[in-house]
Amino acid sequence: VPIVAFVIEHAGAGPILIDTGFHVSALTHPHRNLGMVGALLARGLRMDPAQTAVNQCRALGIEPSDIELILMTHLHFDHASALADFPQATVLVSAREWRAANAPLSPLAGYCRAQLDPHPSYRTVDFRAENHGSSGPYGPTLDVFGDGSVLLLSTPGHSAGHMSVIARLSDREALVAGDAIYTIETLRGEQRPWRSQDE
Repeated sequence: VPIVAFVIEHAGAGPILIDTGFHVSALTHPHRNLGMVGALLARGLRMDPAQTAVNQCRALGIEPSDIELILMTHLHFDHASALADFPQATVLVSAREWRAANAPLSPLAGYCRAQLDPHPSYRTVDFRAENHGSSGPYGPTLDVFGDGSVLLLSTPGHSAGHMSVIARLSDREALVAGDAIYTIETLRGEQRPWRSQDE
């Protein structure tokens, strides 16, 4: 199973990261970085350290300090593992997801609170219509920059507060669905994602 992160090069805001993938310590100290449940689920992990988000960004000429904004589809251990690599960033996450990640039994639901490094600044977003007043063809959305270039879309199901990202590219829109869609079969409606909190 590939663990992915994405970089959007925004004309005004600079590079934006969507999710962080695995931190290199997931290889060397899996229990510390992933927690006991995450380490068990990720046993047999194979990853070249050059594949970490921070090293792939550096290969593109993007330093960790250049990343000022991280959009988290959700906070499961395989998406939030490398938040510590971007200590100067502001992290946007849905309010429902933040509550789920900090709930008493959150490790049993795929979260590892140790990954929520205190150095980035966390901001929660609430998709209830009365809080943001924007509901488009996809349902409640939040326009990150107010120009339609990056929209956050509420897509709960895989996790309580899962969100997806719609980016307006030069020639089309692109959807980063996080774990709302694992496979083409899921996209076509033929198969549910492997793990869903609410199918």
